[in-house]
Amino acid sequence: MIQSSRVVERAVIMGRGQNLDENDFGLITSKFTGVKTLRESRDEAEKKSIFQALLNSHWNMTHASKMLGIDRKTLRYLIKKHNIVKS
Repeated sequence: MIQSSRVVERAVIMGRGQNLDENDFGLITSKFTGVKTLRESRDEAEKKSIFQALLNSHWNMTHASKMLGIDRKTLRYLIKKHNIVKS
């Protein structure tokens, strides 16, 4: 709750007009700027790392999860999240 009020306060102070828009809240996304958002960049890097670990381990989940330093269940969740399939 405190964080939300800080975001609103900052938007009011830094806003450039009488009305607030997505720019005032820092919600500019890649479709507006042509630059990937941090979340998009992280997701892409995560997906690439997982796929590479799976390739290196010949799709052995236990070995891939150890390479990545995560639990096997977490790896399974991330594979599903990123729609990674064996090609």
